[in-house]
Amino acid sequence: MLASTLCFGIEKSVNFMLARDADSQHRLAALENKIICIEISDLKLKLVWLFEHNHVRIVSEWRDELDATIAGPLQAIARMGLSKAKVAKDLTVSGDMHVVEAFKDLFAKLDIDWEAQLAPYTGDALAFKIGKTTRDAVNFFKNCTQSLQQNSKEFVEEEMNILPSKLRFEDFSNNVRQLHRDVDRLAARLQRLSFSE
Repeated sequence: MLASTLCFGIEKSVNFMLARDADSQHRLAALENKIICIEISDLKLKLVWLFEHNHVRIVSEWRDELDATIAGPLQAIARMGLSKAKVAKDLTVSGDMHVVEAFKDLFAKLDIDWEAQLAPYTGDALAFKIGKTTRDAVNFFKNCTQSLQQNSKEFVEEEMNILPSKLRFEDFSNNVRQLHRDVDRLAARLQRLSFSE
């Protein structure tokens, strides 16, 4: 009962969002008649997504064949649409990779004009202010995250000397390759000397 209620709620939310994205119908067409199982490991929950007539249906029980399965923790599945990688490292994927890629694109390219959605209820001016505040907050957090990643990398490389910089690592790798070539030449020379005796 709980699973079917959850499926119904997710289905309604997904279809609501897709209906407000002008390009989603084109991306949904790539998934027409496909069936994808999302296994959320940390919640021990399976959601089966059925794509039919430019619409998504989500059920908790499915006995027939699947086109693809995506399994992993909720956080990794939620980030799937945001990742530039084809498949996040925390996820296990099986089945048709074209279907998985189309599913990822369905949400990665989601573009909803929330201001236009809000305007009939709040008026254009307030909808614009809400949209601008939201965009500013998203940009602020994105910049903070990038800055934190860069500062953490620099701290680990420069201050703590735990990790070498990319340049140091490349120099070290070149030196190891050169040493390997020198050892090979020395071994060949020793072998020639031993045969000549």
